[in-house]
Amino acid sequence: MDTDNYLTRFFIDYQAVSETKLNREQFITLLTFFPTLLVVGADENIDDEEWIFVEHIAKAMADTFREELPDYNARMQLKEHFFADLKFLTEHMQAWKEPFLQTLKKYLQELPDIADEVLDVLYLFADASESTSEEEERVINNIREQLGI
Repeated sequence: MDTDNYLTRFFIDYQAVSETKLNREQFITLLTFFPTLLVVGADENIDDEEWIFVEHIAKAMADTFREELPDYNARMQLKEHFFADLKFLTEHMQAWKEPFLQTLKKYLQELPDIADEVLDVLYLFADASESTSEEEERVINNIREQLGI
């Protein structure tokens, strides 16, 4: 199965259980930002302060659609949709972590230029909390290994 079909199938499977309001293109953005959620939750518990970073992730994802959605309110609506999906993934991490990482790996093999962007965003959010902790560095290294980047 080629990557595009694989990605579409994964999106359909995700839609079936998540109640997502994202379209396929927005879902690909969620997929590429997914590792940042793992870094924010590196200690396997997202506390109140870390939820603020999850909101920042949601806003960063929505901002990638600035050209398609020049209206601020429309982007804030999209941010809320992204946040809802990030919350869902946090609550169901055991079920979705490996499928998301496997799908992202397949996607990055097809589009290797995006790998640098994924890493940049990982480090951006890891550094946002003053500096990258040992736990965050461990998670980033595991993600890099799993994704082959």
